Amino acid sequence: MTGRRTFVKEALVKGTAAVLAKPGTGIAQESAMQRAFDTLRTNAREAATRAWDGSPISTARLCAEVWNVIRRCRRRSRRPGRPRAVHAGKGCYECHGISGQGSIGTGPARAPPPLPLAAMPAYVHAPTGQMPRFSAKILSNDDIARIHAYLDSIPANPPVAAIALLNDGTEGTHATRVAAETAGVGVGNAHGASIFAANCAGCHGPHGEGGVGPKRVGIAATLSLDGVASRIREPSGIMPMLYPKPSMRPTWGTWRVM
Repeated sequence: MTGRRTFVKEALVKGTAAVLAKPGTGIAQESAMQRAFDTLRTNAREAATRAWDGSPISTARLCAEVWNVIRRCRRRSRRPGRPRAVHAGKGCYECHGISGQGSIGTGPARAPPPLPLAAMPAYVHAPTGQMPRFSAKILSNDDIARIHAYLDSIPANPPVAAIALLNDGTEGTHATRVAAETAGVGVGNAHGASIFAANCAGCHGPHGEGGVGPKRVGIAATLSLDGVASRIREPSGIMPMLYPKPSMRPTWGTWRVM
């Protein structure tokens, strides 16, 4: 037990030192610290896992040792002024998610990767669409730079195929099935296809094959134009109300696509 703790401690020290070998100042240094914490957590998990034998007792010890390290690091990362703390304190996560992943009903994804830093002040101070305006008194350029530093530190999600627990070998089969089901969808109706891509594909899939929302391929065979129009204009469940409400002509184009 003592040997394992010593090994974990050495791994943490080496991981932190490697990232902070050439620290910067200000935001750059804070960003380096954030990366150091990430490296520290990773090294702690890897070091402690080497002594794990799969037994319940060993698992409990592993969780206890690693959790104490992670908890201390997370507490430090919440200190006022740090990039992650500014992102949380200014309320960005309420619409865009704690990791910038976005949400269908509240706001688009903002990481990874984030908007270019040069474009963020205009996006925050003079937004378009549904995003509320944040004046420079509420979000200064320094605040924006810290938020950008946090979003820029978030690693990209690996593809599903790279995650062993999620990759069951059916991705190729799924792609083949979707290609067969959507063959010819939208052909000859470019206008309707563009309307669908702009308003519907985000939830129902690029070709209506389904995603967050249900499958819509072949809906024209089971629902009339009026039925589709009714579902779009007066949605039920989690489907959002389109604003402004679509006219009958775009609805007709969407129905023709499917």
